[in-house]
This record gives sequence, C-alpha cells and structure tokens, in this order.
Amino acid sequence: MAGVGLHDAVVVLLEPQEDLAGRVEAALRRLRIWPVLQGTRGRPPADWRDAVAQILRLGSWFLASGYAAAEVNPLIVGPRGRLSAVVDARISLRETTR
Repeated sequence: MAGVGLHDAVVVLLEPQEDLAGRVEAALRRLRIWPVLQGTRGRPPADWRDAVAQILRLGSWFLASGYAAAEVNPLIVGPRGRLSAVVDARISLRETTR
C-alpha cells in the first residue's frame, strides 16, 4: 500500500491468515498518508474499511491462484459508499520444476 508521491509503502504478508484484517488495518495506519484518509481540508474521510476488504479479497484470490507475490499500486480509496479501485497490479508467478 502506498501514498502516491510520498514514497509511502508497507508490506503485508498474506500468510498466516490469522488476523489478516487486523494486520492490513495496522499497515494502513502506519502509512504517512493515513491522516489524509481520515479526512482533511473539509473532505470526507476515505472508506479505509472498504480498502481493507478489497485487499482481503485480492489476497484470497492471489493465494488461491498460486501466485508467488503481488503488488497493488495504487489502490484508490474513496469516501464511504464508493468502492475502492485497484488501478495497477504486478503479479509474480511461482517457478515450476520439471
């Protein structure tokens, strides 16, 4: 997760699955852009809970698909009632042995 132009990123390992939602939320809170997600300059707060839900859904799909790694950047988070959107992603496949 990253704040565009802020060189602001965190890594969240999808396994183990225990308390993954809590770990994703904690990672969001470590971002320097976190205060902006809370609402600034008269703007409503971003629906960061929807961002957590999106990340969990994507993570489940990545794990089920057998990918080695995935990077989502950016994930655009709007105000409550508007869905978050993944704009770009890079996925690494697992190497197979012959």
